[in-house]
Amino acid sequence: MRLWVVEDDDDFLRALRWRLKRTAPHVEVIQIDSPDEALRRMVAGDLPDALISDLMFRGCASGEDVILAARRRDVPSLLCSDLMEAFGPAGVIRKVRFLESPWRFMCDKSVPSLEASACA
Repeated sequence: MRLWVVEDDDDFLRALRWRLKRTAPHVEVIQIDSPDEALRRMVAGDLPDALISDLMFRGCASGEDVILAARRRDVPSLLCSDLMEAFGPAGVIRKVRFLESPWRFMCDKSVPSLEASACA
């Protein structure tokens, strides 16, 4: 399974890779540093099996654009942020909560942002 993580925070990526190595070793984590790069790759037809995007990036807040583009292409996706869920857009998951159990969040059918099909 190819998982794109659209994220410019190396510490978050390091923690996510460590967690997934223990709980989902078959997942290939591919870091994409910017929303622009993720959108370019999707338009070119390079799609992941699932996608996680940060909400905020240095100088811009366009993680929601990446999520919308992924969902239009039927790519299961999650939006994460350092913001508390109450202050973020609908469906955003706080990074701290996500890192507690990323594979559970990715496979949990009750999380509206990501369909369980990514876990099949």
